[in-house]
Amino acid sequence: GDLKYKGKPAVPGLLAKGFLLDNRGITANVAFLSITYEDYMALPETPSVDELMHMVIDKDPLIEMYSCGKRQQYHNEVDDLNALINEDDFEEFTRLK
Repeated sequence: GDLKYKGKPAVPGLLAKGFLLDNRGITANVAFLSITYEDYMALPETPSVDELMHMVIDKDPLIEMYSCGKRQQYHNEVDDLNALINEDDFEEFTRLK
């Protein structure tokens, strides 16, 4: 259930210039796995730590990461964030990576 956002798999949303909007709550220590959210949610039980570690395909997938505040502060988070990205206006954000 924690892999869902608004009733759908919490995959990142595509933003301008290749940025992604996190819908899961990741940190700079995120890794990419060889399994999709849908396949993960269909598993009969949660994989062990060892099983998850064997699924890792990229231990350091992020080029940069920013904390952009709370979703509620935006009228339309995708449009508002895209405008800031297109203006290269990252001053108000906290760079996490």
